Amino acid sequence: MAGALVVTGAGLLAACDADTGPPDRLTPEASRYVLEADFIPEGVELVAHRSSEGLCLEATTAPEASGSGACGFSDRPSGGRYATGGMDDGFLYAYGPVPLSTRTVRITLDNGASIESATGDLPASVARGRFFYAGLGKDVVIESVSLFDGSGAPVQPQDF
Repeated sequence: MAGALVVTGAGLLAACDADTGPPDRLTPEASRYVLEADFIPEGVELVAHRSSEGLCLEATTAPEASGSGACGFSDRPSGGRYATGGMDDGFLYAYGPVPLSTRTVRITLDNGASIESATGDLPASVARGRFFYAGLGKDVVIESVSLFDGSGAPVQPQDF
């Protein structure tokens, strides 16, 4: 399957400095923001901040979990536009930044399922854009990620 992303466990589509560890409840004063949105499941914490690599997002699924994280979201060979992670039971999730005009993210899987996620605003001091978080299921292959504005028109991805 050319161009498909096989997601079989906790994996990253972009790299991040590993020395930050799992995020605690961080404050805007520390330049790290706990993102809040109705579409983020209870027990999941998504944190945004900036590094020398650009925008960073980190997701944890429990206070003691190591979670996943990525920085510098782009199409460069060492990076990726979105990040993935997994829970202890094998359930996988995807998240990442999207352009400011994006209101819906549609992830198409190899089994024909389509998963849609709403988007929320990123803090303006971190990045000019929005973010999404979507639960994927277990042992899935992501075939495509599509972005749409409020009227359903396609949105082109951008680097963060």
